[in-house]
Amino acid sequence: MERVQMDIETVIVGGGHVASLVILQPRERDEKDANRRLPIKIGLVEATAISTGIEAVSESDPHRPSRPMTHDLLVSTIHTLGYELTAVCIVAVEGDTFFARLELTSEDGAVTSVDARPSDALACALRVHAPIFATSEVLDIATMPDFESAERELRESELAEFHTFVEDLKPEDFTTHE
Repeated sequence: MERVQMDIETVIVGGGHVASLVILQPRERDEKDANRRLPIKIGLVEATAISTGIEAVSESDPHRPSRPMTHDLLVSTIHTLGYELTAVCIVAVEGDTFFARLELTSEDGAVTSVDARPSDALACALRVHAPIFATSEVLDIATMPDFESAERELRESELAEFHTFVEDLKPEDFTTHE
């Protein structure tokens, strides 16, 4: 299964009736991936955890929590058990529910995969600077529509149609029939 490395483009922290979202985009964007975005609906707490990971709070930062947050605890536990979080991957989508895996590598090089919610996987990956991936299948199913390309194609089609109309005009098309 082909994987595409992703970056977090935006975290939208919602509230009330507005859902929180994390939007991923391919790190390397060729023509096919230029406008692909993967929106994943997450909870408010999860959006905050991801945002905290993005901010990369240093140990000297006065705003750093005095005790580890849940994702810090998980990363610490993984490390204490002799593993490193080496990657996370968004591996499936069913309806609007996404599925992810943490990829853990032991000191002897063995790789273990652990199921996770995408929001938790992303929050952990940010804390250890692990790469984020999505399978090409997930991208094919769940990327946001590319409205700019669709609009551009419609304009080009309309211009081509108008050009054909003008090319086919004859002088007699301008005479009045009484």
